[in-house]
Amino acid sequence: MKKTYRFLFGAIAAVALASCGSSDNKLEQTVTPNMLTVTIGGGQKIYTKNQAKYFFDLYNPNNAQFSISSLNLPTTSINNVTFSDLTFGVMQGPVGDGSTTGTGYKFKRAATSTCPALNGYDISDFNVYLGGYNYLNASFSITLDNNTFITGFAANQMYFTKTSVSDMSGSTADFTTFGPKNNVVFVAINADKRTADVTISQAKFSDNQTAEDIVYRNIPVDIDASRLTISTGDKIVPTKTNNNDTTNAEPLPAYTADSFMIILNVCYSAQGTMQIKIGDKLVNAALVEFLPASTVS
Repeated sequence: MKKTYRFLFGAIAAVALASCGSSDNKLEQTVTPNMLTVTIGGGQKIYTKNQAKYFFDLYNPNNAQFSISSLNLPTTSINNVTFSDLTFGVMQGPVGDGSTTGTGYKFKRAATSTCPALNGYDISDFNVYLGGYNYLNASFSITLDNNTFITGFAANQMYFTKTSVSDMSGSTADFTTFGPKNNVVFVAINADKRTADVTISQAKFSDNQTAEDIVYRNIPVDIDASRLTISTGDKIVPTKTNNNDTTNAEPLPAYTADSFMIILNVCYSAQGTMQIKIGDKLVNAALVEFLPASTVS
């Protein structure tokens, strides 16, 4: 287990931008993930490559802020969209075995909350979430008047999985994995191209298969008001990770996907899902942010 956790910490260190300081009964944390954000309104769908900033004090649930570095709206673009004087609390969500437990932090507007950049807009819904392993899975959804929806997801995310593999030919028995050792999913979004590379760490889809890290690259990304979808019906031949050297990465045709789909729900309102068709195999995985203790003991 120690080996597995060392791998997870090392893989996340490059993308989890968190800092904290504690003094005088404070434990302040600042997390600044890069985001891909969509604004839907006026018959338009407008994307913004931006950065969010989550600030909160774990000793004071009334001391939190959330900001977006820039935002494209249907009729204008604005910078430094900052919501001050927020409150926050632990959100309850699934951990992969049907139980409910604390998963992350949900930020809420208080009576004193302000956002000068959005003066003139009515905010009818405000959902801001920070969770996942090492605060990696940030997302938010904000609804303005005139049915304008703003939804953003972190460019880098990570999920444990409960994976079930069925053989549609009926020649082999179903195969399942659940825990931190196999089929851990890393999502890396290219906000400029609106594509994603999906790495499956220690992928294992059958009993007789040796687990190895594989990457499905350049899959189209779409965001709507409530979810992020990474999907294609085209064949994808994955490669070895090869330290992100895509030119020389070794192809892995045995894992060729006939179709690929991931759905991630904003603010972890429900666990995500992944489905990959590989020949006669159908891989279905629940994407969860944390695991029950029984799977990591």
